[in-house]
Amino acid sequence: MPVVRIRYKGKIYVRTVTRNFRGWYIMVSKGKEYWFEKDYDVEENYGWKIRNSEQLDPEFLRQIAPQLEELYRSS
Repeated sequence: MPVVRIRYKGKIYVRTVTRNFRGWYIMVSKGKEYWFEKDYDVEENYGWKIRNSEQLDPEFLRQIAPQLEELYRSS
C-alpha cells in the first residue's frame, strides 16, 4: 500500500494513502480523512489540492504533493 512521509518537529510520520475510482488519493491522519485531487489548472503543489472540507497546514501539503505526484505518475 502506498505511503507518504511527513516531517514534523524533527520526526517523520508515515501515513498510508488509498486511491478511489475518481483518482483522488485519500489519507487518514489522527481520525481525519483528507482527499487530494489533481487540478491541472493549478501550478502550485504540482496541482494537488484538498478536495474535502478538511484543512491541512500548507507546509504539510508542500511535503505531501511531490509524493502524490510520484504515485500518480507511477500508476
